[in-house]
Amino acid sequence: MFDFMDKHPMLMLGLFLAAFLLYFLIKYLFDKHKGKNSEERRRVLEILKAVIPVEESYVPVYAYWTEHYGKSSKSWYYAMGITDEKLYVVPLHIAGKVIGYDKSFVIHKNSLGKVDSGKAGGSVRYVKLYDQNQKEFLKFEVNEVNTKMDKTMPLNIVQVEEFHAFVKKLDEWKSQ
Repeated sequence: MFDFMDKHPMLMLGLFLAAFLLYFLIKYLFDKHKGKNSEERRRVLEILKAVIPVEESYVPVYAYWTEHYGKSSKSWYYAMGITDEKLYVVPLHIAGKVIGYDKSFVIHKNSLGKVDSGKAGGSVRYVKLYDQNQKEFLKFEVNEVNTKMDKTMPLNIVQVEEFHAFVKKLDEWKSQ
């Protein structure tokens, strides 16, 4: 057997890479399925329900932003709810399986100077919000599918319908 490995190192490397990719594909598909009704998704929805007034009709999403600094990174996590006129932003803190939240804030559509919601289409949107002086004050990423990958991607949340409704509202804000 070791003779085979010595004579065919590229084949062995290819088999190893195929096994590695297969493992991550299976993990991704499992996490994607689990994320449709995950406890994490329910917790984010509970947090929004606790923060947003009952009479408001909103589209809920989970969003985040990660900045990389060489070998380290910093991430911010949010529960968000968007209406025709307001964006409710709830900063989240995640410690293992516990999802807590900090003081929320509301961004009114008419207080924005610019909304950059990225390119239309696709399953990911990078969003930047600017004040009336064109100074960026919030950036975040919204995805249809969020799967646990590493410490910067700690939650399994699938939000396909919510993603499209949220992006539609943001695009409406952008065009006004």
